[in-house]
Amino acid sequence: MDATDDNKNTVLSDITKQCLECFARVVASHDAELLTRSIEPHEGTWRKHGSFDFLDLQRSFFLWIRETQALSPTESSLDRILQGLPLMSQSVSESLGTILRSLRHIEDKIESGTFSADEACAPAKQDFLQSWDLYCQGIDIGIGFLDRTADDIKKHSAQRLEHRMTTTSDSEFGKEIVSLVQRRFPSAGIALCRQLGDSITIRREKLIDKRRNWSARTDHTKVSLPDPRGPSLERLDEPPEKAPTTLMSNTSTDQQDSLDYPPLPTIAPGKTHVRCRLCCMKLKMEGSEEENTNHWRRHIDEDVKPYGCLFPECSKSLRYFVHRHESESHMLSAHYKDWLRNVHASTWFCDLGHSPPVKFKTELLWKEHILDSRWHTKGERRLTKLQLDDLSSRKQLNAPRGQFACPLCERVPDELSQTVAEGNGDPDEMNKMLVSHVASHIKSLSLMAILSVEESAKKITDTENDSLVSQGIPAKDG
Repeated sequence: MDATDDNKNTVLSDITKQCLECFARVVASHDAELLTRSIEPHEGTWRKHGSFDFLDLQRSFFLWIRETQALSPTESSLDRILQGLPLMSQSVSESLGTILRSLRHIEDKIESGTFSADEACAPAKQDFLQSWDLYCQGIDIGIGFLDRTADDIKKHSAQRLEHRMTTTSDSEFGKEIVSLVQRRFPSAGIALCRQLGDSITIRREKLIDKRRNWSARTDHTKVSLPDPRGPSLERLDEPPEKAPTTLMSNTSTDQQDSLDYPPLPTIAPGKTHVRCRLCCMKLKMEGSEEENTNHWRRHIDEDVKPYGCLFPECSKSLRYFVHRHESESHMLSAHYKDWLRNVHASTWFCDLGHSPPVKFKTELLWKEHILDSRWHTKGERRLTKLQLDDLSSRKQLNAPRGQFACPLCERVPDELSQTVAEGNGDPDEMNKMLVSHVASHIKSLSLMAILSVEESAKKITDTENDSLVSQGIPAKDG
């Protein structure tokens, strides 16, 4: 059966998990000498690299999973991402199958890989090593094919998420936006991603309320506005419009922080005003192109309030800011000195039969481990939800991240790395740079609230906007 035949199908995810388990069993069954044995790549591999060992293969497979988020929850799983793309789905399935078969061949020969010192050069060992190299080359070829599809998978996944966000209901938007935040910042903890996703959803709801309130004050017989919460279904049958030029902010500090502002509405000949599609306010545009663009961006910032704070209590209290300096001043003064090292830095550990304890970045991974019959529940009574929650609270600890590490990147920002390495910077100035870096991340995510609201308002033309000038909406001058 094809991996895309059924919404509930998890063929690709299942094979990926089996490969991970096989990798782990092979590593646990062999010594470091064999696992680090240097192997030359097969001439048929797509990957351009030199010699490698088994641990390199395991790391490469982990990296592919991380880049494609192949083991994400069902709604964002690899099987769901590749729905409607049978050729790519088949290619990924065949590559995973190649890797799994090679791993199982290696597993079948585990006992054959144990030799005494006297047998070091025995023909049996030479045969085993030749087979080991051959199957490792097979794994390498499979990973090479997966690497070729990684960029296409990530691109299609992002497009799928953004499309669903612009055509989804309010109840589903929050789930989708959390997945997109995770893709932007794969190193960030799930609790932080959910907090940021909630803040984006709230901003979106506020924009929708603005449009709804404005709509209630206007004469609906003159202009019929599309529902900003739902899709404009009739657009699906229309020829695609030429994509407008996107306004890119020059405040980005990272490739992830390229800021997409909605395009400045076209200023009709002889006119000096435009109507904002987000809040429907009339804006005066009488300056140069650069001045109008900057005025437009400032207005969008006032609508969205794109800056915020990562401290959980601030997020719950909806503490948002229009200006960067307000946000940075708040983060530098409102909380204790090292709060960025500790915010969302919780980890869970299991010390039941493990020495040293095994650590987990999320509570979900910890629970999956605790409930895994291969580790803890075999022959034992299964824990109830209440018992599991109680155990979770006792197996949780705070693990502060490194000094000047960003909670979203989980690394020291590039602009600080050299100073941190040299250890001769001013801590206060370095902390200001870190806070500015975090503020850029927050803004880049907050502007995602515009996606669905702005998309649903595109059908309001400038001519229609001009017809509403007399409805009593105040003009905002530059």
